[in-house]
Amino acid sequence: MTRHLILLVDDDPLITQMLGMVLELSLNVDVVATNSSLRAREILQQGQVSLLLTDYLMPEMNGLNLVRALRDDGSTIPVILLTGYCDEPELAANTERLKPFEVLVKPWSNELLMQRIKANLDTPRA
Repeated sequence: MTRHLILLVDDDPLITQMLGMVLELSLNVDVVATNSSLRAREILQQGQVSLLLTDYLMPEMNGLNLVRALRDDGSTIPVILLTGYCDEPELAANTERLKPFEVLVKPWSNELLMQRIKANLDTPRA
């Protein structure tokens, strides 16, 4: 059985480094991390990612626009968006179209994050 590949996207290198390490140690997954949402889009287009874990507020393209681009490309991989901006109207709009999609508010609990990642990876996709 092949291992799942998680794409971790955050413009803060410290977050991608630390969270990437936590993911690899806590779950039986491989992690590709990038600090560029534009680079993340290139990686997603290769079609090997099992789950996208992305920050919301980033300079090149915000996380929500990254998810929209992913869905526009026809991908149904699950997405977990990490944000400190839980009251953003943009997050509430069109979430049905973005599914499987969920939001975790910063600061997040690593235990909850691992549970949500496992649940998303364990859910069969069409």
